[in-house]
Amino acid sequence: MWDALNAENPYENDWFAGTLTLENAHAPELLPWGGAHLRIEMTAGEQILDFIHVDDISRFLIYVILNHSSFCMLEKNGEDFHLGTGRGTTVREVAKIIESVSKRRCNINWGARAYRDRDTMYAVAPIAKNIELIQWKAQIELKVGIERYLNKR
Repeated sequence: MWDALNAENPYENDWFAGTLTLENAHAPELLPWGGAHLRIEMTAGEQILDFIHVDDISRFLIYVILNHSSFCMLEKNGEDFHLGTGRGTTVREVAKIIESVSKRRCNINWGARAYRDRDTMYAVAPIAKNIELIQWKAQIELKVGIERYLNKR
């Protein structure tokens, strides 16, 4: 099992999706090298999640710091902003993008596992307020982020 918080993990955690935690994810095994010879038992992969690149999150935090006074002047001080792209992608679609970019097959047995009660089936960030109030949105498309990740290896 991959512990996303393990600092010695050779896999970089470049993506997260809303409230999705990676403690039960199979990111290294999903990738088409290393553990790809192992068949991964997955759910049907129909969860629709909003994947945002860590560089966009960092860019947002820098934006907040540099524009702190503007945030204080918002009508509702302490306004909540949801980070995401505003676009949902199924887990199965993410695997297809990985396969397309890497030109290798992910060895996944889709539907072999049942969904758990705690599984998030839909988590897409509402970003309209980000654009309207602070003129900020994520810039890195999912496929581009995956390409960057795979090219680091």
